[in-house]
Amino acid sequence: ADYEAERALLVEERESKYAEGYKEFVEYRLETTHRPENLVYALFDVNGDGIDEMIIQFNDILSMKDGKSYKYFDLMSAGIGGGFFAPCENNTFELYNDLFANHRYYFYKAGPEGATFITGLIYDANEDSWYRSLDGGSFDTNREPITAEEAQRIRDSYRRIEVEMLPLINFGQEAANVDYEDLYAKYIASKLNRSPN
Repeated sequence: ADYEAERALLVEERESKYAEGYKEFVEYRLETTHRPENLVYALFDVNGDGIDEMIIQFNDILSMKDGKSYKYFDLMSAGIGGGFFAPCENNTFELYNDLFANHRYYFYKAGPEGATFITGLIYDANEDSWYRSLDGGSFDTNREPITAEEAQRIRDSYRRIEVEMLPLINFGQEAANVDYEDLYAKYIASKLNRSPN
């Protein structure tokens, strides 16, 4: 009972932070995350309304309306539980993960004030089988089998747009240019850029 009450308070606190602005929400995220140096973000107009949404990878998408921020989409509560975010053409986006034996690719239409599920793909590596998720749920209960070719056609129909994800600990600062050809040098420079010290 105590755990449930504590959890409810944390959720209520987080929900209230959505309305405080991008900078304030970033500060909240950095304070309440175990490894803040691992968080990345992008500012990108997801729905084509001319306002950049703030995407915090694996966690949240915030937007602005009438000068106030609000929760546009909760990546943690989506059917794949905090998957990678990838914007796609035509105001759509993909959430994907490839944890364990299930690979999931869920596609959403970005609307004016939130996003709606379009379709999802699930690859079960244990069965070597593809499925279409009919509801975007996380338990694979509402799905239908499809061919690998059908799955590839669906994935190909959502063309990804490259967006640079930046370290959240550097939010509000000018982006550091890490332009090295050597992969090791690029990796080290990237890690140094994420370090608060």
